[in-house]
Amino acid sequence: MNAPVDTLTPPPIALKLHTEPPIRWDYLATLFVILIAGFWSGRIAILENHQEDLWIYSSGSYFGFNGLTPYNTQRMHARVAERWGGDPNLDGNNGFFLSPLAMLVFAPFAFVPWTLAKVFWCASMIAIGIAAAWHLRSFSTRPLPHGFTAIAVLAIFLNPLGMFVLVVGQTPFMILGFVVLGQVAYARGYTRIGCCLWGLAFFKPHIALPLLPLAWALSGWRRALEVAIWAGVLNVLAGILTLGDPLFLREYLAYLPQGHKAVEFNRVELNQQITSWNRQIIAHGGPIFELGAVGTLAGYAAVLLLTAARGYASSRLVRPSWLFAMAASSATVCCQLLPYELVLLALALPYFAELYLSGNRRDRTVFFGILAAIAFAFMSGGKDSPADIFAHVVGGVFDRGFASLGWTTNCVHVLLSHRSIGALSVFTLILANGPSQESVTTSGGHQSAERKFAEKEHEEALTLGRA
Repeated sequence: MNAPVDTLTPPPIALKLHTEPPIRWDYLATLFVILIAGFWSGRIAILENHQEDLWIYSSGSYFGFNGLTPYNTQRMHARVAERWGGDPNLDGNNGFFLSPLAMLVFAPFAFVPWTLAKVFWCASMIAIGIAAAWHLRSFSTRPLPHGFTAIAVLAIFLNPLGMFVLVVGQTPFMILGFVVLGQVAYARGYTRIGCCLWGLAFFKPHIALPLLPLAWALSGWRRALEVAIWAGVLNVLAGILTLGDPLFLREYLAYLPQGHKAVEFNRVELNQQITSWNRQIIAHGGPIFELGAVGTLAGYAAVLLLTAARGYASSRLVRPSWLFAMAASSATVCCQLLPYELVLLALALPYFAELYLSGNRRDRTVFFGILAAIAFAFMSGGKDSPADIFAHVVGGVFDRGFASLGWTTNCVHVLLSHRSIGALSVFTLILANGPSQESVTTSGGHQSAERKFAEKEHEEALTLGRA
């Protein structure tokens, strides 16, 4: 008698599928940046005499906490000459143009030995920049893979301007940290800390101004008001703790118009590297004019109206990532900024990632357009630089071509202002495209292990109020 087949056939073995966790490129990229940026900036901080802007900014704190106003041109020139006397780029070509609360921000660097201050500066800026890069994912309403964080860390530091920021002692990493960490704190429920961090960014008020409409758009007018109050309170506190004057802000407002123009680097007429829109007016042969407080505010007002109109007209959901991108790109074109401030475009990285991942042809095209514009803006400038060679070769071809038609042009001069061309292109593309399209699922509904892992983390972040 034959036994039933099912009693002779062994039961199937249940195979437990094991999915390997994705490679943590964010960890590897962070370690790489710490090693490269730490070694490079630390070596210069110890062996060379740079971080010029850090010296100027910390000198403002030094003067203030010794009962002296930093808004004195001769006093600051003498202080800078103590360390760089005879340098034609600095002698008589410097000044303290930050708001009074900057005396609080830079106090930790003002009363320690100079070499220690430089090393501490580089280490703290690297830490702040990395912390900002690691939290940029929370600016997106859709899950972004860990590869995004790796790209953000590398993009923030390993670009032609990132290392320069550390070496010269400039502040975009600090502002980036205040904005990103302030947003994270606010989203996690620490609203006072979040608003205070955004208020601290007003040590450079011309750059921080977009934070007020951004706060309103994200969380309502109460948040915008609290950020403004924190900015005011911190300036009052700085005046009291230094010169004992709660209204010391008035001296800053009185000094700024004439003091800022005394530095040649800041004058749009003389510096082709400035990023603002009026640089292009001058490059095209238009009138020469500086963007003072009125011009800067007018520019921001125009951007606010354009952003509101574009968001209202958009058929897509207005996402926080697009609003942050608009805020960052508007600062680069509405203020007379030097090139190192272009690092602040890192605030737009979540929006760029959404464009690439959306699966929409228009978004993908805009992404590559923005990438090209950023590459152009970040290209090194100055005599015999890549930007200089490009302007004379390409611009020269166009000038000669138009001349053969009887037209007089100066394309070389226009292309030499490549920073403003790139910044304006980035801003225009972000504004014109609007919010990104929702991403689509890959064919067959299958997703990579990394994307599933990212979605799981994103759901947990939403639960905790982090995204």
